[in-house]
Amino acid sequence: MTKKEKLDLLVLAERDILAKSKTYHIKGMDWEDMAQIMRMTIWKVANKYDEKRGSKRTFIHFVIQNKLRDLARRTKTLKRYEDYNHLSLDSLIEKEKR
Repeated sequence: MTKKEKLDLLVLAERDILAKSKTYHIKGMDWEDMAQIMRMTIWKVANKYDEKRGSKRTFIHFVIQNKLRDLARRTKTLKRYEDYNHLSLDSLIEKEKR
């Protein structure tokens, strides 16, 4: 896929990108960050588009949905990691006393 074809795909995807990024909430991210991540993802995977398998809009839809799921999953993983490593104020005070 040429650079121009990738740009055309991004132009086609822009409305969906903005709609999804403003609709979905992922902790720690604002809608502009999510939109930029989705744009970069579409740019990276544009070469995988096969017109025999579906339209460009369908391809865009699945790329966006998969990226949103990935971001949500990653956020949950980080949340569990932070909870696991969480220290209470009491434990910090105890460490200073030692």
